[in-house]
Amino acid sequence: MLGYKVVSIIPARSDSVRLPSKHLLKVRDRTMLSYLIERMNSIDEIDDTIVATSDRACDEKIALEAISCGAKVFKGSLDDVVGRFYYAALQFKADIVVKSNGDNPLQAPEVIKRGIKQIANNDLDIVTGKNLYTGLPVGIGSEVLTFDALNRINSLASGIIREDPTNYIFKNLNIFKWSSINIDKNWKDPKCSITVDTKNDFEFFKSVVELLPNVSPGEWSIDDILEIIRIKSRYK
Repeated sequence: MLGYKVVSIIPARSDSVRLPSKHLLKVRDRTMLSYLIERMNSIDEIDDTIVATSDRACDEKIALEAISCGAKVFKGSLDDVVGRFYYAALQFKADIVVKSNGDNPLQAPEVIKRGIKQIANNDLDIVTGKNLYTGLPVGIGSEVLTFDALNRINSLASGIIREDPTNYIFKNLNIFKWSSINIDKNWKDPKCSITVDTKNDFEFFKSVVELLPNVSPGEWSIDDILEIIRIKSRYK
């Protein structure tokens, strides 16, 4: 994006308690991580996609998969996710950061593009696509924030809040300039979810992906995905 370096950062680790190594689970011969990387790489406004994993040996497979899928890698602290996120953004000289949770492989480029535009054109610290603020299905929206806001979070957040890069903002909204991302009304479906946290979540994600068009994952539109999520959710 002209005048700004925009970086997508995907936090990922191998030892999730409820679904270990979920980022490397495969659907249609592709890992879950590869779907998210390809969708981030399809966004013209994003200059770099970074997988921010830990520096442990057990996370090396994630790093190798990220590189093979066209992403760059940052390795940092397992427990200090805020620090890992911050130093990844610092190393890659980001002005604007897209927080692309690895649990959400079908995040919508259409939503992210709008978020980047909003934060670039307005005096805001963060814009959010969170279900709570937009009504989007869980797992479809992302958060976009400035590096300056991330720098403040890194300086101010402590303890358990450092487990997520934007937790501090949502606990202190009164000291940040923020907005929800502007979305189309027909994208709203707050009771639906496509996040992957458990085995059942993964099976649902798999059932959705298997019905999507046989094209590059970066070409799947939000409308393609929502149509299948709504049908599948109806018969859950």
